[in-house]
Amino acid sequence: MALGAVGWLSAGVAYGLATNGKQFLNNPVAFSYGYGFAGLDYGLSSVANPFAGAPMPTIDRVPGGAIIRNSFYANNLMSKKYYAQTHGYTVSFRTGEDTYAHILHERRHIIQNRTREGFYNGYGGGIFRYFGGGKEIEADLSAGYFGYQQTGAFILFLYYNKYISDDLYRNIRLWTLLNN
Repeated sequence: MALGAVGWLSAGVAYGLATNGKQFLNNPVAFSYGYGFAGLDYGLSSVANPFAGAPMPTIDRVPGGAIIRNSFYANNLMSKKYYAQTHGYTVSFRTGEDTYAHILHERRHIIQNRTREGFYNGYGGGIFRYFGGGKEIEADLSAGYFGYQQTGAFILFLYYNKYISDDLYRNIRLWTLLNN
């Protein structure tokens, strides 16, 4: 707790190097930004959550990155319309919002940030690169649900133009209802 901001930032980057070191070579800026932010978030959450009556934070390693649950940043400083936010290779989750579909969605952002050009955040791949909000559409589709309005519009376009079957459309809608 007594580390201070620079200490927590350094601890976050050290954790990233220890658990996921070879990813540093893909995009050093995204790696350092993400794990540095994770260190600050975890440190702040460890100190502030007990005072706020919130559960202690946990950090879990996922392929290519890390997830912070019970994040003070996500619970108190992030826009209330979002359940999580990805920073480089790490994700800060609001308490109780880490559903399977949400984790899949945010893990797609980690992959985007790791595998695509960009200062610290990648962009949508393939055809999604050319859409406004393509990064979110790609992440939603990889998770199998409509988290964003543009994803719903994209799926409706595919459905009404008969690019996807009635069964697939119903299954996507059902999966979305179960994960919201």
